[in-house]
Amino acid sequence: MNGLSVAQVSVNVRTETPMAPSITTCATNRYIIITNGTAVLLNLTGEVVATDDCGNLVITQSPLAGTVIGPGPTVVTLTATDTDGLTAICMATVSVYNVSPNVTNASYGPGGFMGSFATAPGITYIVEYTDQLVEPTSVWTTLSTVVGDGTVKTFTAAGSLPAYRYYRVRTQ
Repeated sequence: MNGLSVAQVSVNVRTETPMAPSITTCATNRYIIITNGTAVLLNLTGEVVATDDCGNLVITQSPLAGTVIGPGPTVVTLTATDTDGLTAICMATVSVYNVSPNVTNASYGPGGFMGSFATAPGITYIVEYTDQLVEPTSVWTTLSTVVGDGTVKTFTAAGSLPAYRYYRVRTQ
């Protein structure tokens, strides 16, 4: 036809409105127990279950796996993205607990001695005291035993106390 060529091309036309992915199962909230310093965030993307009409989904998380996190809660945002760029998100909390207790709010008065320490869930803490701090021969006496639940616990040594008394909190 007058030196012109004609090409026939097939085109697939999508007539439906794309739907965003749906997350049916998010990563589980969890806690990490440390004895000092920080923890490394785990990869939580494998726990996410998502569906989509496009089929191919990419699951990402923020902060990224391998990020160093300190004591306390960190919210991790998990995102499912389909080939159309549509997304769905869910969140999981990773809480880091330091099991090496740090006694805070210590006070001494006419009623005795009182102190507080942060606990981690499921960890047993033993509050002890001695009147002579001469290691390794010091004799430590148990004042109380506390099972941690992630909150701050308070201990009290009531009554008349000697001139010098030393306290420690250890984990079992």
